[in-house]
Amino acid sequence: MEISKKYILEALAKYTKERVEHYISETVGNGTYIPTNKLLESISVSKIVGDMVRVYTDLAYAKFVEFGTGVTAKRNPHPKSSEFGWAYDKNEHGDDGWVYKGSDGNYYWTTGEEAHQFMYMAWIDLNQHYMDITRQVLKERGIIK
Repeated sequence: MEISKKYILEALAKYTKERVEHYISETVGNGTYIPTNKLLESISVSKIVGDMVRVYTDLAYAKFVEFGTGVTAKRNPHPKSSEFGWAYDKNEHGDDGWVYKGSDGNYYWTTGEEAHQFMYMAWIDLNQHYMDITRQVLKERGIIK
């Protein structure tokens, strides 16, 4: 891999990771019961493979935070929910909601959780700024003026 491509991919991944963490901090803490710190700490960057690097989380519940759940998220769904086959309120609890046991041992009632879209919003940001980031890396490496 040529050196400039490596630096560009690293810069794009760093920017994306920072934006993901920004959106988690900005939106997820507003939810009813989501351990924000654990989600923040789980955001990782993969090694570069070919022309690709991934920004990801391996937390099983992260997809529920991203896309939302229940009738709450169904009212304002994630923009890519149908593309990913995401189903809202599939058990048809509706406004009656459901009760669940939290990790603290207490029981809670909910109608679901809004879609926080932390990955989606970071992707939007990256699409708007990737050329500027690329230019900056090329300038820093002395490849362009």
